[in-house]
Amino acid sequence: MEEFDFEEGKRRVIGIIEGVESRPILVGVYGFPDSGKSYFIKQIGEHFNGRGLEAGCMGGAPDESLFRIIRDDPDYVRPLLLFHHGADRATFPDTKKVIPSMGEPQYLAEKFLGRGLDLSVKIYNPRFYRKGLEEYDMLISNSDSVRKNS
Repeated sequence: MEEFDFEEGKRRVIGIIEGVESRPILVGVYGFPDSGKSYFIKQIGEHFNGRGLEAGCMGGAPDESLFRIIRDDPDYVRPLLLFHHGADRATFPDTKKVIPSMGEPQYLAEKFLGRGLDLSVKIYNPRFYRKGLEEYDMLISNSDSVRKNS
């Protein structure tokens, strides 16, 4: 998996989202606390909101009720949804097979919508955490993020 710095990762995520035709576009942003998930999601959301694609920047991990709404009334939700997930994806080390947890956006998308995320992004600060072995569509190193509770 290729790794990018924050700005290049943001440009690449924007390019990928621009090419997705399904609606709503579902993007999961994974990482431990203080990695820059919220800031990243805000930046992506502002980019698309400024260009007419209304983005929902979900604070905190999503829950089942949101995915029920997406399933039952897709016109109610914004065409682009960006989800936080404050942990790594669990992975079997020998096969690298992802094991979605019940609160993870990927699990909820599969359970309620019958499809996966359009994009999964791991963001981490190498000063605080290791990049991990998990599989994502994109890995972003964000050494500029700061600890909020220091």
